[in-house]
Amino acid sequence: MAAAVAVATTTSRSERSRARPLARLALLVALVAAVGSCTDKTHAPADAAAAPVDLAPVPKPANLAATLIVSKPGETWAKLRETGGAPARLLPQSFGLLVSTFLGLPAAAADSIDPDVAMTGAALSDDQGKLEVAVAIHVRSGRELTARLSAGSDAAYSAREDAATGITLLEGKPGKASTGVALGVLGNYLLAARKPADLTAAGPYAARTLPKEPAPKAPAAISLEKRALSGPVVAAIRETWKGKQAELTRLDDVNRQKHGGRAPDFGDPRAALSALSGAIDGLVKVLESSAAGRVVIEPAGDRLELTVELDAEPQGAAAETFASLTVGDAEPIGALPALTPIVVLTRTTAASRQASAKSMDEGVAALLGDRLTAPDRDKVKGVLERLAQGRGDWETYGVYLDAGKGGLVYRALLTDQKAFDAGAKDLFKLLTVRALAEPLRQFAGETTVKQSTAQVPGVPGTTQRTLVQLKPSAMRAANDKTGKVSTELQNIELLWAYQGGRVLGAASFDAVPVLGALVGAEADPKVTHAGDPKVAAALARVKSAAFVVLLQPLRLAGGSAQVPPSPLVASFGRRDRTGFLRVEADQAALESVLKSVALGQ
Repeated sequence: MAAAVAVATTTSRSERSRARPLARLALLVALVAAVGSCTDKTHAPADAAAAPVDLAPVPKPANLAATLIVSKPGETWAKLRETGGAPARLLPQSFGLLVSTFLGLPAAAADSIDPDVAMTGAALSDDQGKLEVAVAIHVRSGRELTARLSAGSDAAYSAREDAATGITLLEGKPGKASTGVALGVLGNYLLAARKPADLTAAGPYAARTLPKEPAPKAPAAISLEKRALSGPVVAAIRETWKGKQAELTRLDDVNRQKHGGRAPDFGDPRAALSALSGAIDGLVKVLESSAAGRVVIEPAGDRLELTVELDAEPQGAAAETFASLTVGDAEPIGALPALTPIVVLTRTTAASRQASAKSMDEGVAALLGDRLTAPDRDKVKGVLERLAQGRGDWETYGVYLDAGKGGLVYRALLTDQKAFDAGAKDLFKLLTVRALAEPLRQFAGETTVKQSTAQVPGVPGTTQRTLVQLKPSAMRAANDKTGKVSTELQNIELLWAYQGGRVLGAASFDAVPVLGALVGAEADPKVTHAGDPKVAAALARVKSAAFVVLLQPLRLAGGSAQVPPSPLVASFGRRDRTGFLRVEADQAALESVLKSVALGQ
């Protein structure tokens, strides 16, 4: 089914003020479209029942951008409150109360809302990307609701029929009702929009046609037309980046003026901005060459799943990008210690690794400019090429925490151990390259690199060791207002070993126990993510992914196996010509995130 996303932009303070009720409406749609499957407890009085009103469907608008269908909004809202934990339970208990609260209706109107019939929405867009959005909420009796809100001298609304659409417009009386949200009734549907023109433009399709469409498999789904992807969505991305780019360029100009117009000592912000602009342009091209898209909500009792999908056109940036992805499962993450609350998995091919090495080499050269001599540029290029040659088709990076202590871990498949070993050793030697060493010396301190081998208890064979020693600079110590920066020598230890065609690495102030935990996990699955049933189940649901992130919010602070698992898994990949971004949040993870947002952390 075709459909779309509603994106509205406010350009002035007065418009933002008028849009506050719209923000409420948007939040209502977002909250209701978030999860599903419990029973709404709101029941209308017996005399509120009315015969269904069958509205003839209207044709699909030529400028349709998106549609929303929430199959059973009462169940969806109940499940959202359940999954969100304590923070969500502070919100209205029933769907009827939610609607009346966010639309500014009298609390008594909650009984009129029907939580068991689909809630729908439609967004139309013009050639400039301007959106007209309306939401249709089924009520037990449209006629009774209209009378309840508009009849009598004390009524908060007056009723007026729009002859062209048959919508009864409910116009708020000054001082008695909110005038920031346009309301109307069509048959047994309560319509809500930002302004009356949006109501009459998008409301008929939302109330008359969408309810007759086949229900989506998911409890809540937003369908995106190509018009939305290449119009409002692209426009919003470009406008956001334009503002951010202008601000970053201004800050760079100010910084250069402070130093007599001289370029920064380390790196060129303009080169970094250019690289970011290229990435934004790439994303825009993918959206513009996508035929359609979907946002799908999949509640599953103890977790919430959200998937965003894009269908590529036969040719174009989207088809090329999705086809280039190397996809698989999340099994490599499962082999890492359970005390690794942050993990990233990437999958690549030999060709994509070589292309990435070339792109990174060009990026470093652009960033450092003429500070990087030709011989040093060759060193950088050689390191990147050797690492690309040596690495295999997957890599995992993680943060290991045990009772607040730990470090970084690395586990990857190898195709050429010799090439990888040479590249890894030379990578740390780049810290002595003048273009890197000089700014590091000024801002961080004097750096020395020592390399050797070691025999680490519990780690078979010979372990490679690199010790990076840093003596903090006087500038760093002088600028430290906390007094915590010491001028004593600081050591960062990097260890890596080879085992069964894989490389296992650790970096920390004391990397021995970190590497020991990583190697120990190879022999004892019980101490890994795969040994935790809840985390293992979440990882097993990841399919056809090129990039996966595992985050456990509760263990970020505790760093202990006694802390309950709280997996939040995000994956990016493809199925045939459809690219997707999927996010799965366990109930504990979702509650933790909501609490952090509520507390502003």
